[in-house]
Amino acid sequence: MEALPWVGVAFTCVEGPYASVLVPVCVGVVTQLDRRSWKSGPMNGTTNPGNPNNIQVGDIYEDCSFHPVLCTAVDEVAGVVLSGVSLIDGTFPRSCDALHCGPIRILIEDVMAIKQDLDDYARRRKTELRARDSI
Repeated sequence: MEALPWVGVAFTCVEGPYASVLVPVCVGVVTQLDRRSWKSGPMNGTTNPGNPNNIQVGDIYEDCSFHPVLCTAVDEVAGVVLSGVSLIDGTFPRSCDALHCGPIRILIEDVMAIKQDLDDYARRRKTELRARDSI
């Protein structure tokens, strides 16, 4: 298999008044062995029905506004809510319901391309989603 570069993130736990949040503290390059399995869903073969793409803390996912987001928290109390920081403009928290919003994992190479022209990327993704929904 071809080895692809990926971003690895270390986290520290920050205690807040209502919850604990994982905050990224460093980033390094690691290797992702199989791009197809990474993009299509869970790597371990098991799926949480409320989180079909098995997005976890440290993953990069596309949110409802088509921003690439670094996942910093997964709340499974009321469904599965993913929260994170936009890799486009740094806004946070950016949250999506893992089941109803349909967030997908994305690779760091894709993040760099999206950052070049977010508006064009959002138009393309909306077209893809409309075509998929019309089938």
